[in-house]
Amino acid sequence: MKAFFELHRDINNTINCFQSTGNGCNPHFHSNIEILYVLDGQIDVTVNGQSRRLTAGWVSAAGSFDVHAYSTPQHSECIILIIPTDMVNSFNIMTRSSSFAAPFMQPGPRDQDMANAMERLVEFSGSKDSLIAKGYIYVILGILAEQIGISHTARSGSDFIIRDILMFLEQHYLENLTIEALAKRYGYHKDYLSRLFNANIGCGFSHYVNILRARHAAMLLRSSHLSLEEISYQSGFNSTRTFYRAFQGFYGMTPTAYRRLQVPENDADRELTQLGKM
Repeated sequence: MKAFFELHRDINNTINCFQSTGNGCNPHFHSNIEILYVLDGQIDVTVNGQSRRLTAGWVSAAGSFDVHAYSTPQHSECIILIIPTDMVNSFNIMTRSSSFAAPFMQPGPRDQDMANAMERLVEFSGSKDSLIAKGYIYVILGILAEQIGISHTARSGSDFIIRDILMFLEQHYLENLTIEALAKRYGYHKDYLSRLFNANIGCGFSHYVNILRARHAAMLLRSSHLSLEEISYQSGFNSTRTFYRAFQGFYGMTPTAYRRLQVPENDADRELTQLGKM
């Protein structure tokens, strides 16, 4: 299953901490750190290909640009904390070119401290400059560093290339993009860049760009009365046939059927939950 770059997390530079019931989302990644604490029930978590069913007291930690996914088999109650990396500069300096040694932490001697900090941070969701909130965040990061450790295996250079490319595509997907032009921009042969993209993202360059365009088309379907042909071209597709095929592959329904659903305009998570159908 393909991983999806969750741009809105990178744009939003405030703390996001919330309690979630029955959480589930397909593989995605962003520059922020994402911590999940299980309050009750069971939840299946995958981080960078490592999977485990977590129960009460367990924690998962996805570092910057780690691919992660959640699935609830029956019932789960969790607290999810998303930390902008520029909010924890001291931690970034300590862990430069490093990451958490393991993605999961079992209940242990610091469990109550972890639970208290996560529960308090729910009150500070949306905050940016609160010193109290930052203090709780450092408590959580400190417990993770102490209990599961920090791995000093440096990331490969290709990780940084892919980050730059994904952010570039998020900003320019409405334009006429080709793998040849992208390769020239970054100074690589198109065949090498194509293989690199497939290996890291799990699909081809054109396929991924069409995912972004289909998502944009869905936004126009939700928020405008434009014709399907107008939406097709405003979303960067060069033909309505390509538009229909990409949209139906991504959402599992035609653009017309999607519009009839009357999906709320601000439905950022729907795109992630539908990605696995493509």
